[in-house]
Amino acid sequence: MITHGPMKGHLDRKGAGCIHLNTELERVRPRLTIWDHIHVAMGQEEVCWDAVQRMYDRAMSRPGVGGHSLFGLGVLMWVWKWVLWLLLRKRTEAVTTLLNAAIVGSWGVANGVSVEI
Repeated sequence: MITHGPMKGHLDRKGAGCIHLNTELERVRPRLTIWDHIHVAMGQEEVCWDAVQRMYDRAMSRPGVGGHSLFGLGVLMWVWKWVLWLLLRKRTEAVTTLLNAAIVGSWGVANGVSVEI
């Protein structure tokens, strides 16, 4: 999937991503999503569509104390999922690779981007 910008909280700077895109990407669950709108946040990230991801996305969409509390619970769930993954060594949820393919960094200097997919 090609989009103009990122999901909120994923390879965006200062929350410039779109929370509605988070919802749509979770629904569609593409294997790869590419954009290049926010140049200073270039890079690659993987999103595993599980309860921890939903908790993180909800926390990122809510300002204030409620969001921080929800984020703390999400961190605990994330740690638990990693413990289970280490014990079982398998992922059962769908995974999407997010790629901000911008090649200009924060100071306007072109940087080579090499991404392994």
